[in-house]
Amino acid sequence: MEGPEVPTEHLHEEIHRHAEHSRESWVLGVALSSALLAGLAAVGALMAGHHANEAMLAQIEQLEKDAQNHLRTHQALAASVTMFQIAIAVGAIAVLIRRRAFWLGSLVVGAIGIVFFVQSFKLGRQY
Repeated sequence: MEGPEVPTEHLHEEIHRHAEHSRESWVLGVALSSALLAGLAAVGALMAGHHANEAMLAQIEQLEKDAQNHLRTHQALAASVTMFQIAIAVGAIAVLIRRRAFWLGSLVVGAIGIVFFVQSFKLGRQY
């Protein structure tokens, strides 16, 4: 199994470019929140890949319970990465169309990603 990719670097760069030239103060908030979400997405993707590999190794060794625990952790991390990517994309849309409400929506989606991210730690402690 492969870890999820984080193809949001271009969006992140575009947000920062707009933040430098914008007169609206909330655009800087979008840039900062997208940087934070991108960092969390990168860590989540790395950890998701690790748990996918561990699940595969445990399955090969016939350690069914360990394999299932790693798989559940992988799934929570993959969901968090997906939410972070969506939040970054919505943040980029907010900057491009100059709608602060979209940024607030991206923060909500990012918060959902953080919930999945924290949940993965709780799942990881079960084994």
